[in-house]
Amino acid sequence: MFLYKSFNWNPFHKQEEEQGKKYDVYLIYCDSDYRWAQQTLLVGLENRQYQIVDPLRDSALGRITEEETDEF
Repeated sequence: MFLYKSFNWNPFHKQEEEQGKKYDVYLIYCDSDYRWAQQTLLVGLENRQYQIVDPLRDSALGRITEEETDEF
């Protein structure tokens, strides 16, 4: 919060495109935050044109989590 208020810097400001980068944010949250993460955080970031990967939404069934995480 200090960095944002003092320098108008936010860690989610888009950076220059990195080679091979597909996503800006890897979203992970606990079960108790599911509704807020899906309805507020995810929607808000995607409305600002961020590319989000949400493992619960974007994972292929039956895939090994470590393999998918490396791909994301």
